[in-house]
Amino acid sequence: MFLPKDMYHSPVPRPRMVKVEVCVVAVFVVEDDKAVRESLVLFLRQVDLQPVAYESAEALLNAETLGPDDTVFVDIGLPGMSGAELIHCLYQRAGRPRIIVVSGKPQHVLERELSCFEEAQILRKPLDADSLASIFPENGLH
Repeated sequence: MFLPKDMYHSPVPRPRMVKVEVCVVAVFVVEDDKAVRESLVLFLRQVDLQPVAYESAEALLNAETLGPDDTVFVDIGLPGMSGAELIHCLYQRAGRPRIIVVSGKPQHVLERELSCFEEAQILRKPLDADSLASIFPENGLH
């Protein structure tokens, strides 16, 4: 088969490059109860998030550099460094992450422990799909 001479030397068009900015949402779960931790991770994966889970506040702080685009689910009743202490530590940082407190403690106890952390959202245990969905409405859950 013979091709016209023009075909031998015609340049191949290059694909057009487009710069796309992507905002990566980092989601972290800090929960010492394995069943709660795993169920929360499973739900977050079902809404197209890729959470990283830790069983202690210390493990999170040793492993991650957190920023303002990140979300951290914190069990308030962690052993060792408590959830309230972790939140306090995160609030001291510039560009602190979004904090979601997960707790089954009575409301008056939470109000006392979290009085300095007005921006923190609270999810009550036992967790349900509707309350979790309200945290990330941009994922098409509401």
